[in-house]
Amino acid sequence: MDVSKLDKAYFVGEYEVNYENEKEKLILKDNNYYDYIYVPNKDTIINAGEWSFLKDDWVTVTLKNYPLKLRREKVFTEDSNETANLMLSVNTNLDNEMGDLIIGVNGGEGEYAFVKLNKDKNKNYMKN
Repeated sequence: MDVSKLDKAYFVGEYEVNYENEKEKLILKDNNYYDYIYVPNKDTIINAGEWSFLKDDWVTVTLKNYPLKLRREKVFTEDSNETANLMLSVNTNLDNEMGDLIIGVNGGEGEYAFVKLNKDKNKNYMKN
């Protein structure tokens, strides 16, 4: 991936994770806000918070006020808050997973990825 070309437009869109048979979705919006959807309760759409990205030594996406309440028992057992600010690494490898947002979880659960559902934009960010 040509990281120098990355801008906000690249990240706007839908992402989905299937972790321990539970699905979640993120919708990163053009206005720098995101929605969170806990799929087992499809009517539970949370206008969660703001998102941003940083391209430095690593490319990361930060989600402010990520809701922990629905998944706390599964993943975030050490955190008693209702929300957290999460920093996700962006997969910049030139493979099918390019653009997925990787969460490293403390507490032994390992990593899981919010998969970018529409990867049509990926080709515009390939190295030539």
